[in-house]
Amino acid sequence: MHRIGFHVRNMKEYDLVTNLRGVNLIEIKPESFERKDNVQFWRFNGKDFIPNLNLISYVSGQCARKDIDIQIHMPFETKHDSYFEVGLCQADRLHHDLLLKKYDMIGNLNAWHGFGKTLTVHPPAFMFKGEKMCGVGEALDAGRELYWRLDQLKKQKGYEFKVGLENMTPPKNKGTSMLGFTPKHLDFLIGDTSGIGITMDSGHRNLSNEMHISTLFRYALIVNCHFHSNPGVFSEIDYDDDKHELATPDNLPNYGRYVKSFRRFNIPVVLEIGDLMKHNPRELEKCVSNLRREIELN
Repeated sequence: MHRIGFHVRNMKEYDLVTNLRGVNLIEIKPESFERKDNVQFWRFNGKDFIPNLNLISYVSGQCARKDIDIQIHMPFETKHDSYFEVGLCQADRLHHDLLLKKYDMIGNLNAWHGFGKTLTVHPPAFMFKGEKMCGVGEALDAGRELYWRLDQLKKQKGYEFKVGLENMTPPKNKGTSMLGFTPKHLDFLIGDTSGIGITMDSGHRNLSNEMHISTLFRYALIVNCHFHSNPGVFSEIDYDDDKHELATPDNLPNYGRYVKSFRRFNIPVVLEIGDLMKHNPRELEKCVSNLRREIELN
């Protein structure tokens, strides 16, 4: 059965999604659980990552009984400070060893608990709130080196989790600006790795004229898709342009091409919508069943 589910950002969303009929995938956003519920899947003490094995065992066991795969949307940098997890910058080579420690931890969690079968990763940041941390070229070179080292770690230790670099929107003057807003960025970052692919985000694609679906498929394996929509009008000022609406044939260009790709390449689908709690559970179940039927018919 095709893997379809939702992203979850707190325990209420987790409880809702894991009890929906037809859902067999969730994507966990760890930093959102910590911010909203004070729930930590792991903690960072400035040197090491320490997993919360009680919570991870509970979640993994419950999902295993319901045949739900657990994906992770990896926390991304929002500042440059090695004392905080969200301050670990992929464009800073001095932070690479710490970042690889986190992947090493998740490799073990996946091997022992099935936690984190697919990891979605935002490409390296190069600018915070309009101020450059480094040049685009420097960020590209550092990111390529980090992902090559991650690929070697996976091979050396036999880790089976998949990694997808997410296609991003063009840079903004607010928040964090990252690479990955052109296909060539992703192609360069993935380099000669064999275990690093792409997370195809349909909403981000809708805000970038350069991100053609066929181009993404040429550069690497698509390991999963964040499937959602927005009005398609990019804003340089804020993130309100990415509405994270339920994707439909009426609001997402090339909707049918996405669905055909899901079936042809067996791509897991994460319905990454804005506020799950605003939707009736039956509506969400119907969304999953309709999409599953469309994938099987195409």
